[in-house]
Amino acid sequence: MTPSFFLKNANSDKPTSIIFFLRIPGESMPLRRSTGKLIDPARWSIDEQRCSGVSKEYREINNLIDNITEVIPGVISECRRNNRVVSSKDINAVLDVLLQKKRVSGSKEVVRDMWWWFDEIIKLMKEKKVLTPGRKKRAYSAETIKHFESAARKIKEFFTDKKLSPQFEIVTMDTYSDLIGWCHEKNHADNTIGSLIKRWKGLAKHARKKGAHNNLIFEDEEFVIIKEDTPDIWLDDMKIDKLANQHCPARHYEIARDWFILDCDLGLRVSDLKRVEATDFTGKFFQFVNQKTGAYVAIPISSRVKKIIKKWRGLPPPIGDAKLNEYIKIVAKMAGLKNKFVYVVTKGGVTQKFEYQEWEWVSSHTCRRSFVTRLLRMKIPEPIPHAYVMKLAGIKRYETLMRYFKETAEDIAEDMAGHSFFK
Repeated sequence: MTPSFFLKNANSDKPTSIIFFLRIPGESMPLRRSTGKLIDPARWSIDEQRCSGVSKEYREINNLIDNITEVIPGVISECRRNNRVVSSKDINAVLDVLLQKKRVSGSKEVVRDMWWWFDEIIKLMKEKKVLTPGRKKRAYSAETIKHFESAARKIKEFFTDKKLSPQFEIVTMDTYSDLIGWCHEKNHADNTIGSLIKRWKGLAKHARKKGAHNNLIFEDEEFVIIKEDTPDIWLDDMKIDKLANQHCPARHYEIARDWFILDCDLGLRVSDLKRVEATDFTGKFFQFVNQKTGAYVAIPISSRVKKIIKKWRGLPPPIGDAKLNEYIKIVAKMAGLKNKFVYVVTKGGVTQKFEYQEWEWVSSHTCRRSFVTRLLRMKIPEPIPHAYVMKLAGIKRYETLMRYFKETAEDIAEDMAGHSFFK
């Protein structure tokens, strides 16, 4: 099933249509269809079935023919995977996408390929017109949208490197495997690859709902999100107090330390920590609504938090994520957090082992892990086991988490999966 391309009127002295031609086994009539492109017969190579000119217009025509030719094997492969015979309907569905163009701003043409849909879906996310899947329909957070934008750029880089047509229809399990291999060549960690696949599936799902494609491969059980449990550190109250009492030689270290201490006793995601205001601390409780889950949080204000609020007469001055992570490592080193920590991770498809001291691995996410782990270590009388948490984390006592976070067990388990305390 190799497509051919010929001119509608090869003897014409005027530009004529380029016709797509394909014989499909089991169908009496071959599939003929205009590509919508015109060319001077003198500029057409019958042997190569391509334009012989070098202008931009001719290059675009040749690129379209190449894209159509590349798509056909993917359609055939997908039909075989679903145990059915390829038909003219399948081919036409792909051609509808490849040849679909809409004129805007005069003569300018926009092709609705995968990149166009990525941009469109992300734009609608920012406008709160595309919401999160599942029962809880919420707007995507700015942080999550950044992850989608980063994934879109990385997928585009992969398609460009492999010279693939940017169409949802050509994606198969071979494309999925090639992506993983390409990521291994880039020495990406398994969880980085998994995050990329997760965002790709999310964008493809939203695009399918918008009528962009009908490729079910993104929902195939084999199109799995790679995930690896990795160890991480957490700090107990003694180590948090050491950080809180550590003298800082410069004001920016002091600001980073105080934000870190605050979050160790609040347990917020980094994206939520940026939204905290002094008015959230009322009476004996810190009261807040999580951006990701929309859950209401009511946490008793600790003595460490009270001390910081009193010191700054509110919250510490703002600090960026990168600077916080950079400075808190220096403060942790000064505080003597030098216990050995072994980190095992799969990168480039190979398991690698690294040895660090605690201070080297302290980051803003250590706060949330430390908060949750300290709660899990509390003795809770009458535990209420939850099957999902027990299966994922092996923990039965999560009632305190539920009390403080007011989030679902699935949210907590997803956040804490792979935590060293769960091993």
